[in-house]
Amino acid sequence: GTTDAFVAGFHAMRAHDFEGAHELLCRCVDFVPARDLRLLAACGRRKPEPEALLAEAGWLEGHYGRPTARTRHAMAVAMLLLRRYDAAIGYCEDSLRLRPDRHGPWNNLGLAHLRSGDPEAAKRCYERAVELRPWFANSLGGLAQTRRLLGDFAGAEAAARRIEDECWREHELGNLAVGMAIAAAAGGDDAGRRAHAGVAAVRFRAAMAVPAEATRNPRQRSLPAALAYAEVLAGPEPAAATLGFLRQLQADPLNARQVANLAGLLRNHAVDDRCRAELCLLLLEIAAGLAPGDAQLRAGRDALRAEVEAKDR
Repeated sequence: GTTDAFVAGFHAMRAHDFEGAHELLCRCVDFVPARDLRLLAACGRRKPEPEALLAEAGWLEGHYGRPTARTRHAMAVAMLLLRRYDAAIGYCEDSLRLRPDRHGPWNNLGLAHLRSGDPEAAKRCYERAVELRPWFANSLGGLAQTRRLLGDFAGAEAAARRIEDECWREHELGNLAVGMAIAAAAGGDDAGRRAHAGVAAVRFRAAMAVPAEATRNPRQRSLPAALAYAEVLAGPEPAAATLGFLRQLQADPLNARQVANLAGLLRNHAVDDRCRAELCLLLLEIAAGLAPGDAQLRAGRDALRAEVEAKDR
């Protein structure tokens, strides 16, 4: 019955089984407390649907006649999924005004600031999230990433080592070693670049050795690509490291710290034709992001990407 499904859904939430909780709570959708709890389960699913989150949060606010901390939190999650980071920041702040010490909004506020290019603000939010849930891998990973981007490698390592999930921990420590390798290369320290990249490769292999069912690392599938990049970065040719870095940067072309690292790499190492093409592609990616309505820019970027990919085959 409704009561049994609601109680079972509540216990599934406590066990972080968001898929199971969502399915159970869908059985008692006419019971408003279950519908409210289902909204939280929907936020934690493997592939949350932003439009569904917005619709359900909007219905609940209409039913209650006011926003709640949970509905604003769900709206923030939806905005993060849609990459509307300014809106996500606003919804997180709304949620925290209603309930100041909730972990989820602090964590997501950190992510929104990080994606908006404000790592200092992100660090403060992640530190608060970690204070509230010191064991939570997502917050510790976000804090490690933020400190790494700010150049605080010791602080990043301290946060990463607190992650109990072995795959997640080794992955973050590998990312840290990659960051240190890139910083070394940008400073002209070629031996340091190769040494740190070698450590990164060891970390990524350790993360890959953890069975899928033994980890909650959401980026486990990206480990083979991370390992391949670390191995290129550890190689004897600086040009190959620069090429690998350019390709990685296309996923986040406006990352200020990484753009500065790119400047160091270009200053200290010669650029071959492959790197030059990737650099042009990166600049077109940035231009297309700055002018999303410019079809000519997008067409130029896509044509160059096709040309680069054809040469790689």
